[in-house]
Order: sequence, then structure tokens, then C-alpha cells
Amino acid sequence: NSFCIRMQKQDTGLGKRRGPHHIKKGEKDMNILKLKNPIKINGREVAELNYDENEITAEAFIDAECRKFAEGRKKGGLTAAAIELDYSMQLQLGFAAILAVNPAIDYNDLLRIKGADLIAVSRIGRNFTMPSASEEEPMDSEASRSENV
Repeated sequence: NSFCIRMQKQDTGLGKRRGPHHIKKGEKDMNILKLKNPIKINGREVAELNYDENEITAEAFIDAECRKFAEGRKKGGLTAAAIELDYSMQLQLGFAAILAVNPAIDYNDLLRIKGADLIAVSRIGRNFTMPSASEEEPMDSEASRSENV
């Protein structure tokens, strides 16, 4: 994908969020991923990672897709036709949800996640791409009529 190649050549800092780190999301605590296999980040062992899939921006989404394509090309892998079946993309989106609220963590730190923790990160991405029926907002009939005009 030529767009991804252009993005990689630019020093955009994608995957590293700049800005304040917040622990609260409104009035409730942020989601926490408890790692079964702690990882080293900046010289310290980390057993929990905050994440928020609602903080995944368009830029982070595109970056996740570019990383997925780049990793797939290196490994000679194929890509899934639908995002709901694309496990690599789900993993990358899970990473994006973690990076979105952890500015001190680098993408390469997350590559040390292993075992069942990888599946847990993938679930974050899967839940982002496939919300349950109760989470999906119903279409407002008046709004949908005005969009079709």
C-alpha cells in the first residue's frame, strides 16, 4: 500500500500519543488489562495496562492498518477480506487502544506481550470492530430519511 509506505517514511510519531495521560474516563475508571505475563517497559515490570478503544483516532486506525500490512508482507501472510475476521488487524487495534492512553509506551514495548495476553489484546480490537447489538446505536428514522434526500 503506497499510503502506508509514505506514512512510514514520514516521522509522524504514530503509535506514540502526545498529550496528558488520564486515569479517569468521565466518572468511571478506564479499562485495565491485567497481564498474565508481565512485560518490561522503560526498565520496570508492568502487569497492568490501561486502554480505551474510544480514544482510537483515525490516524491510529490507519497506523494500525499500515502496521498490519507491513507485518503481513514480511511474513508472507494474507489479509482477511473482512475486518471482523482479520485477527492481525484486531491485534493492532488492541495495541492502538493501549497506546492511545499510555503516552510513555512505545509500540515496540507491546510486541513483548505474549501468550494468553495476546488474545486478550486481540479481544479489545475485536470488540472495537464488532460491538454487541446492545452497544450499537439505533438509526434515528428522521435522521436516516434526511440523509437519503
